[in-house]
Amino acid sequence: MGQAEFRGADGVLLRELAAKQTVENDLVVAAKVDGVLRGLDERIPEDKAPEWVYLSSPMGERIYRRSVLFLAIVAMREVYGAADTELAVRASLNGALYCDMTLPGGVNDGTVSAIEIQMRAIVAEDRKIGHRTVSKEE
Repeated sequence: MGQAEFRGADGVLLRELAAKQTVENDLVVAAKVDGVLRGLDERIPEDKAPEWVYLSSPMGERIYRRSVLFLAIVAMREVYGAADTELAVRASLNGALYCDMTLPGGVNDGTVSAIEIQMRAIVAEDRKIGHRTVSKEE
């Protein structure tokens, strides 16, 4: 079985290995294993050596930004429902993302605070937000 297909319960969790990585003021956000980017909640065979992706790297920054965007989308949908909600990135400037939000009733300080509170609750729960690949038709 190739590395890209490894999904067994055996092996080691990347998150456990990443916790042992000590680089001052930097965090591991992902790993490459045999050239394939992996999330920290994935398992790899024990004989594989991951190449760590740190937050300070361009790839790490991109992973972090996308993760925060997906977290915001999940929080928006949980607070306001999936219908009539939209988060669109308009620009990326100096490490910040500028987004437009469409919510029922409009956007104000209260709606932004409610989304932030829900985002923090999801993180505090250590909830997993998965991903899947879809076809263009889907």
